[in-house]
Amino acid sequence: MKRYGQTGASTYGLFDNLTMTLSGNQLKSVNDVATSPAYNNGFEFRNGITSTQEYDYDKKVIWLKV
Repeated sequence: MKRYGQTGASTYGLFDNLTMTLSGNQLKSVNDVATSPAYNNGFEFRNGITSTQEYDYDKKVIWLKV
C-alpha cells in the first residue's frame, strides 16, 4: 500500500510504502520502505521492528502485537 502526502513545508511525495505479509486472512508483518517522513510529525506508519511475525492472535482470534 502506498500513501502520498506532504513531506516538507512545500513538498509532497511518498511517505508510506507498505508491504504486508498475511497468513490466510491474518496479518503477520508490515514493512515500510519509504524514506521520506510525513511533514510536521503527521500520521504515518512507523516501522517498530522488522520480523517475520510482528503480529499474532489469541485463541479467540483477537489481534495481539508481538
